[in-house]
Amino acid sequence: SEVFVVGSDGLLQRFHVDGGWQHEREPFRVAGRIKGFAVAYSKARDHAEVYAVDEAGTLHFFYREGGAWQHSLVPGVKVDGAISAVYSPRRGHTEAFFRGDDGRLHFVYAEHSQWRHEHAAFAGMGAVTGALAATFAQQRQESEVFLRGEDGRLRYVYCHEGVWMFDAGTFAPGGVVAGGVAAIFNPRQNHSEVMFLGADGRIHHFSIRGPQGWVHEVTGL
Repeated sequence: SEVFVVGSDGLLQRFHVDGGWQHEREPFRVAGRIKGFAVAYSKARDHAEVYAVDEAGTLHFFYREGGAWQHSLVPGVKVDGAISAVYSPRRGHTEAFFRGDDGRLHFVYAEHSQWRHEHAAFAGMGAVTGALAATFAQQRQESEVFLRGEDGRLRYVYCHEGVWMFDAGTFAPGGVVAGGVAAIFNPRQNHSEVMFLGADGRIHHFSIRGPQGWVHEVTGL
């Protein structure tokens, strides 16, 4: 088990079990004070990797190689808001969706040992106004993301045959997203599904149920 946190000093820290709880902070000090981060497990490296956002919006990438933490910067991007990371088996690398300093969705991934940045395809989808959650869609072999859109309602952004698409209507019955968003791929249904906290204070769950398509369920707290 392991957990990453931002301490009272603003620095990223890691707690992990190795014959007892161990604490790491020094490897992450290079990023300075952190205002957001996302973690994903890399099957290729068999270790967690971290995308950390500093106070200036710079995106730092931490990964393990040669038995030690390594650090690099994701070039040409500024993060201003939510971020979510996911592992892509197709690319053999983690990747991240985030709200950029233009308020829009951005996506960074590694290919042929180079960082790639996609954002133009998302410009017409409106602003990201809250939480977002990424997952890897095995049936499409692409990462995808659910997010709080410009009107406060949930958006589903996915890649279909190489083209980014977004669904702004399916989730309208859930109303306004008032808190966190969590997404996961369900192998039984061969599709991603999502939960979020609604403005009614209840948990809204959307999932694919065969020929029924998207099904909406609500659970009170």
